[in-house]
Formats: sequence, structure tokens, C-alpha cells
Amino acid sequence: MKKKFLAILLTLFPFFALGATAQADTVKIVSDTAYAPFEFKDSDQTYKGIDVDIINKVAEIKGWDIDMSFPGFDAAVNAVQAGQADAIMAGMTKTSEREKVFTMSDTYYDTKVVIATTKANTISKYEQLKGKKVGVKTGTAAQRFLEKNKDKYGFTLKTFDTGDLMYNSLSAGDVDAVMDDQPVIE
Repeated sequence: MKKKFLAILLTLFPFFALGATAQADTVKIVSDTAYAPFEFKDSDQTYKGIDVDIINKVAEIKGWDIDMSFPGFDAAVNAVQAGQADAIMAGMTKTSEREKVFTMSDTYYDTKVVIATTKANTISKYEQLKGKKVGVKTGTAAQRFLEKNKDKYGFTLKTFDTGDLMYNSLSAGDVDAVMDDQPVIE
């Protein structure tokens, strides 16, 4: 399964956010919390990553003042839909449903979605997930795939609001495997 990462780079910002923020002095951008290498809090407690660098460069080129916050992917999507933010800058699979709601940029990163486990619980085929608990981040392409295939392969699904909670659950043995984007797992 291939996932296309997208940024709503705001090049069409006036088109999709024309309502309450047409005269705004500051563009409110939301993103994920922990999605390295795309966005993550570094040891200096500052958010960094590919998405942060891209949106900062776009803001510089466009002459925008931005207010960027990191509420998590699902909360970021909801904030834009509710008009609490102007745009989301995060890895997002382009779907026909999302294109009805968002104006999206061109793809800037392609990746695979993969399963990760602990060394003590190696899983290399979907059939080996039978009777296991699989963790996934809410609102992702991985969640849609796993929801569609859980009965076929006989696993249960546990959703998480953030990637760090999901990976902590894997480390603690609360889930047997997780599914996420390959560069994030790496």
C-alpha cells in the first residue's frame, strides 16, 4: 500500500480559507505532534522537521506571519474543518473525500505504510496478525486499511491520538504490532 504525503502548502490559501480569515494578519497553521522526520520536538523543545521547514519557507516567500501549533493529526484536521485554523501542514493521504473538504498541494513525498513489531514478536505477514492487537494512529490511511482487513486477518485494532502514544504502547506490550509510514517507523 502506497501513501502519498501532501502538504496543504497554502498556495491556494485564499480559495479554501476565504471565510473568517480573509483579512487575517497571521495565518494559523496546525500540524501533527510527533511524526519524525516530518514534525517532531527536538531536545531543545522546538518543533523541527521537513513539514516545519517547508511551511516556514512558504511563509517567507509569501510574506506571511504564521502561528503554527501542533495539536496532533486528527485534532489538526478537525481544527481546519471547524474554522479554528487556516490550514494543516502534515503528511496526509490524498483521497476524494478529503479533496471535497480541502484544497491540497501536489504530493511532495511518497512512502509505503508498514507494520512494526518488537524483536521478541516478529511478524512478517498479515496472516501472522491473527489473534493479535494492532495499534494505529486515528484518521490515517493505515487505520482505513486495517479497519478494512481486520476480519480477513483476525486481529483487533487499537487506535491512538498520537504516534508517540502508539509506539509507547508497542514498547509496553499493550499492542503486538503497529502500522505507520515507513520513514516514521525507520
